Amino acid sequence: MDAIKAGDEQAMQKIICRYSRLLWSIVGAVLSQVGTTEDMEECVADVFIDLWEHPQKYDESRGNLKAWLSVIARNKAIDRYRQKTKIQTIPLEETVLA
Repeated sequence: MDAIKAGDEQAMQKIICRYSRLLWSIVGAVLSQVGTTEDMEECVADVFIDLWEHPQKYDESRGNLKAWLSVIARNKAIDRYRQKTKIQTIPLEETVLA
């Protein structure tokens, strides 16, 4: 993590290679019924972008990197799931007027 905080792109590449398959499976489990392949790719990429741009958010004292990335991936996938399945509601007033 020190290398990532220092902006070492090779260290980031190693993390991507090591954890992308795991994150893909987590995101896929959440989005398999509603998301596209692009949605899944974006979620996984967003996890790594967050790590790269905000490495200080990871706190080693709270768990290992694998668990932290997994939680972030799951949360991003759930957010995307909610976005995809959001029901368009019509206010009651418009229904009554129609």
